[in-house]
Amino acid sequence: MFLLVSVGGKDKTQQALQLMKYVDATMESDEFDVKEHAVAFLFDADEDGLAATVAEFRCRYGAYVSGIADVEHCQWRQAETSPVGLYVFHGGPAKTGTIEHDLAPMAQAAWPSRYTAAERFVANHSAAGDAVLRSDGRRLKAVMTAAGQFDHPGRPLSTVIGRNGLPKALFASSPACIALVDFLRATPWPSANALGAQVSLGGQTPSTKEI
Repeated sequence: MFLLVSVGGKDKTQQALQLMKYVDATMESDEFDVKEHAVAFLFDADEDGLAATVAEFRCRYGAYVSGIADVEHCQWRQAETSPVGLYVFHGGPAKTGTIEHDLAPMAQAAWPSRYTAAERFVANHSAAGDAVLRSDGRRLKAVMTAAGQFDHPGRPLSTVIGRNGLPKALFASSPACIALVDFLRATPWPSANALGAQVSLGGQTPSTKEI
């Protein structure tokens, strides 16, 4: 089981830690069938950049989560109760940006005219001090949500781009999506490692656990 931790900001350390403790306690219950989990932290680089975001993650969580003092983007470490990984959405030479910067080109490809119209609407009707102008990521959220209203009236961005939103082919061909899936597939599941050690004694290729 994956626990994907994206708690609406890099400064929500205590909330994320409480969630991890709750999951750990649930996993110990005899009534819970899943006995193995991994925790993946998903962050945006924002304007801080990749290196600064990784450093901040280590600083905020390193004192509470064992084994992650040297973790890098797209890497896993074995903590006390589960594997813990870090993935940071970023792009370009400056290695800045957010997940919205990866999703926006997909929305534009899916709804070109509506996306362009939504961009104009946001640009022409926003005023100084509006939340939509606080960051480019917020602006892109507003544009994508507005462009997707024709198929999902009144629904949030998660629905607009979700399972019945953007075409699956766009996700399958997105470099960012492919990289995220590869990161999750690289999870060092303890049971897979144990199985690999046992099978290798017989000269066979160990199986792997995939999402």
